[in-house]
Amino acid sequence: MNNITLAAQSGSSPFDSIGRVENGWEFWFARELMPMLGYQRWENFARTIRKAIRSCENVGNSVTENFCVILRNTDGRNSEDYRLSRHACYLVAMCGDPEKTEIAAAQSYFAVKVQQAETLGEVIAMLVKDLVQRELGKLQPQPSALEQRLDQHECEIGRIFKPDGQFFSIRGWANHRKVKINIKEASNYGRVASRLSKEAGISTDKVPDPRYGSVKVYHESILIQIIP
Repeated sequence: MNNITLAAQSGSSPFDSIGRVENGWEFWFARELMPMLGYQRWENFARTIRKAIRSCENVGNSVTENFCVILRNTDGRNSEDYRLSRHACYLVAMCGDPEKTEIAAAQSYFAVKVQQAETLGEVIAMLVKDLVQRELGKLQPQPSALEQRLDQHECEIGRIFKPDGQFFSIRGWANHRKVKINIKEASNYGRVASRLSKEAGISTDKVPDPRYGSVKVYHESILIQIIP
């Protein structure tokens, strides 16, 4: 079963209808975005994408994490396409033809999407800072409101589903089992999980994580040995 799903079956914006989510990563196919930005020819739109890639490079962001070039079957043949992150879509819209009315709508939509993602990243960054300070003994060990908010979503951030079972990040699994662990413990558990996975011949995977870029996920049969 294909694990790529539409980001929204029905939404207030037409851009919602073509967004997709795969293993927790939201993206848009460039060829599906192209007509919604007022472009009819791929050659012209590809030039706009290349401008956006240069903009991404110039500000020091990862091109590979935002612009993933692929070959995809469209109209019965394999054609060049891109998987674009929400940030990549925003850059494409900003580099688009300003004479096109569709560009203004796209700039507004993806600007909001990027702002929402940045707000979540700020919340998580505050949590990490809070946890580090407590590790250093600068704060009393009382659960913060930020930590409680993140715990509600931690399992979903660090979990993916595959035909052979569920995979979790260390923190995702700990919260799934309602076990509190600190950063150092999570790091130690991760090393053990990697070793056990290798010994058992079970592959690991990665999922996007706004705190670290990406984190490893391990099969539940491995994690149950570490955090019962």
